[in-house]
Amino acid sequence: APDAVVEDACQVAWMRLVRHRSRVRRQTADCWLVRVAAREALRQMSRGERDVPLEELDDDPSRAPDLIEEFADSQSRRGAIEDLPERQRRLVWLQGLGFSYAEMAGVTGDSPRTVQRQLLRARRRLADVAS
Repeated sequence: APDAVVEDACQVAWMRLVRHRSRVRRQTADCWLVRVAAREALRQMSRGERDVPLEELDDDPSRAPDLIEEFADSQSRRGAIEDLPERQRRLVWLQGLGFSYAEMAGVTGDSPRTVQRQLLRARRRLADVAS
């Protein structure tokens, strides 16, 4: 991974360690940090492949129609997410940020099973809208 991605991923890992310090044991903190940083780096790298800097559009104007279509699709998906009930919408955004079911349960105060059910309902609603 590029140095900038590694540095950002490490910062995210440290911030999450501070947030979850009560759940991470001192003996396993190093391994935990490495795992979180690696996952975050992979997430950032996959996002980086989708994001096209505006400067690159100037170099290849033929890509503009594709990018406009991608943007319109993302806008309609975002609109569909905004139409979900508050509880489901919050969980969809948390999942999009890379939270696990257990982490989402900790944030929302629900059980992991409730989080799973709510996300399943949200996915079904979004699939109905897409079809």
